[in-house]
Amino acid sequence: MQTSSVVLLLALTFVSGQVPIPSRPDGWGVGGPADAHAVIEMFLDPLCPDCKASWPTVLQVIQAYGTRIHFRIHTFPLPYHTNSFVVSQGLHVIANATSRNSDAIFKTATAIFQNQQTWYNDATKSMTMPEVVNSLATFVAQLGFITKDKFLAGMASDDLNDETRISWKYACSRGVVGTPTFLINGVATGADASWSLNDWKSVIDPILASNEKDSSAIKDCPPGQQTCEYMPHKTQCCLAGERCIPNVGCRCFNLKNVSFSIPFGVKFNMDAEEFRQRGKEMVDFIADYLTDIRSRRVLPNVKPGYMRSMIDDEAPLCGEQWEDIFKDVERVIMPGITHWQSPYMHAYFPALNSYPSMLGDMLANGLNQLGFTWASSPACTELETIVMDWLAKMIGLPNDFLHSQENTTGGGVIQTTASEATLVALLAARKEVIHRVQAQFPYLSPAEINGRLVAYCSDQAHSSVEKACLIGLVKLNLVSSDESLRLRGNALRQAIAKDKENGLIPFYLCATLGTTGACAFDSLVELGAICEREQIWIHVDAAYAGSAFVCPEFRHFMNGVELTQSFAFNPSKWLMVHFDCTAMWVKSSPALHRAFNVDPLYLQHENAGVAIDYMHWQVPLSRRFRALKLWFVIRSFGIEGLQKHIRNGVEMAKLFESLVKSDNRFEIPAERHLGLVTFRLKGGNELTEQLLKDLNMDGRIHCVPASIKGKYIIRFTVTASSTNTDDIRRDWQIIRQSASKIHSPIDHLTPQGQLNKMKHLSDDFRMSLVLSNTPHSPCLINGSFAAILPLDTSRIYAMTHELSQRALNHSLLPISTRRRTKNVLSHPTMNKQMSIDPSMINYDYKKKRLVSPTSSSLPMSRQGSLDSRVEEILENNS
Repeated sequence: MQTSSVVLLLALTFVSGQVPIPSRPDGWGVGGPADAHAVIEMFLDPLCPDCKASWPTVLQVIQAYGTRIHFRIHTFPLPYHTNSFVVSQGLHVIANATSRNSDAIFKTATAIFQNQQTWYNDATKSMTMPEVVNSLATFVAQLGFITKDKFLAGMASDDLNDETRISWKYACSRGVVGTPTFLINGVATGADASWSLNDWKSVIDPILASNEKDSSAIKDCPPGQQTCEYMPHKTQCCLAGERCIPNVGCRCFNLKNVSFSIPFGVKFNMDAEEFRQRGKEMVDFIADYLTDIRSRRVLPNVKPGYMRSMIDDEAPLCGEQWEDIFKDVERVIMPGITHWQSPYMHAYFPALNSYPSMLGDMLANGLNQLGFTWASSPACTELETIVMDWLAKMIGLPNDFLHSQENTTGGGVIQTTASEATLVALLAARKEVIHRVQAQFPYLSPAEINGRLVAYCSDQAHSSVEKACLIGLVKLNLVSSDESLRLRGNALRQAIAKDKENGLIPFYLCATLGTTGACAFDSLVELGAICEREQIWIHVDAAYAGSAFVCPEFRHFMNGVELTQSFAFNPSKWLMVHFDCTAMWVKSSPALHRAFNVDPLYLQHENAGVAIDYMHWQVPLSRRFRALKLWFVIRSFGIEGLQKHIRNGVEMAKLFESLVKSDNRFEIPAERHLGLVTFRLKGGNELTEQLLKDLNMDGRIHCVPASIKGKYIIRFTVTASSTNTDDIRRDWQIIRQSASKIHSPIDHLTPQGQLNKMKHLSDDFRMSLVLSNTPHSPCLINGSFAAILPLDTSRIYAMTHELSQRALNHSLLPISTRRRTKNVLSHPTMNKQMSIDPSMINYDYKKKRLVSPTSSSLPMSRQGSLDSRVEEILENNS
């Protein structure tokens, strides 16, 4: 005890002058005034045995020091002490009935501690709550401070019930987690039932001996906080949303919602009436935003970390007014929004919404269903099965994929993303092939079989296939596409044969209908015949193009779909059902069950096996009511309305294609499919790369690049449902104007050759800092191959000139090539990795760091390498 007392004393004398934590009056005090030089607070649970053991010493401390200290008690009922909240509320009833008479309160607390076993845990096991309250009322009435009827009336009071809860929350805000907890001048102590009166004196006496009467006063509050002197020599720093209340201190205070019937209590929750008002305001904001979206710059003009200075570092202690919260949407959020619904947004693929879709999700959010089993939400499950059958018929899927088809085990499910659908299909396929191989070779373990599995996809496939293989711990073979960027049967057949020669087991193919780069379509007819013979699961990723299949004229792209095992597309891309919503169908739902089936007792129900439990069709357990928004959209637009929407998007793409063809400076390197047009400036890749940078930095339209057979191209996707011919012609004019500013590349920046051909030029050649293909033009990069200087900066010319004067006479450290490069930046001056946007490159020469880190994919071979002294030259020229 002596050691802990010394440590506590040092903490008190130091902290009182450095970080004082004066008490915020709550509970009931005895002894001296609330601003006494020593203030002791006890947080107690009247049914806590340790509190009972501490109480006799507490009374000795109060008697020994009298008015020289202020001793204050607070209730903190613990949930695992049966009836503790009821008895705590009883103390609040006594305080209210006696006008907070400390003698009555402390004597009642003493009596309750002495008879604690009457209401403690097992003693009331056979009693109802009214019987417990009546027993407490009878006992308290015998003390003479209150009648039984008045006590019972107080126990029925919502105000006093709220006061008890507020006291508990107040204790939580002070960091109290158990009882008894003692604070001295706001500093937590290690005091407990083992402390004697002498132990207390060893801490209290030195504090009283101090002459620093105002040691608990705060002189200066941090910026953004208000100094509050609520009592003489007692100050606090009020946080945002708090008000300084005399004799109380800093309290959360909301003038509109304050309840004066509850001492120190404030209610902040938004009620139904205010929700009606705020909901209408939010609907107006969204409608105005979408109506006026053309007036906003499509790409935000902010830098990483822009929001940090606009929001407080700490969460608000007090609830804030909704008006203040909503004001910050425009101030904080909107400057950093990329406007995906803008008709000038042509990057990636569409991510459309619609008013019926938003209303559907509004209802889903209000209902807040967790539809993991049929029993957890019958409507959630059944609507999904029906709507997925609707959608399957709308796009022309075979009957094997329908829930309603007899003699089949197929059906549809709504996943979060196409990436998740790819993963789900791969894991199901993995489970099937392991089961099949084990049946033939029972001595092989699942791990041994898994190590030999190989999956396939086109070199144009989405990166999610690679990620799924990483999760599934299986090999991935990226099969080369043909000149039309399609995966064909011969290429797959050769890849399978080679892998089988090496002892691998082919088991899964992800075929793409509408690739990300150029919207190419793999040949399902050719691939299906091969996979059927090899017992390979074919999953179709039609994330973007699948929506177009509601139009019969586009369904020829999915010829051969009857040979596949699973199919997925995103209504959230082009069908005006906002993110997230991925429609996935399988021919064999038992295959999903075998991969994902877990059946703990708490999830079992009497209709299991009869009704669908979607938890067995996905990776997560819980799931949202996504079918509502899909149902609303299909019913609102009808099949004809959705077809008209798709056809309009295709017509807008055709218009843009014709405009590009009319300008002989441009070329279209890949056939246009649906709503995606690829284009580039004729000549070197660096011209098109510079054009894209200029367009995105201008911000009036937004596009992203891709690489098609060594050519750097710009993708132009019709993304918005509101896009019209005027929008397309406006965007084309912006592109033409930017193209007119692009100059031809400078000869001395042409590639110097591949690394393996440069080896003889340099003995100490190490990590290349300049590549001729990042992705295609000369560009200064850092050690992780992330571009930090664009082609058009003068420093790269100076750097190239100086390097040309140096002798290259050192050896080359070989660098392995990769088929797929991760767009991740890890700069030496940064302590974390960042995602990279290929739209802009910006290097701060004064601070020697990236201010808008960007890069693009690297090709298989790294070309145009220069000497590793580039950093030195860059510094000399900065």
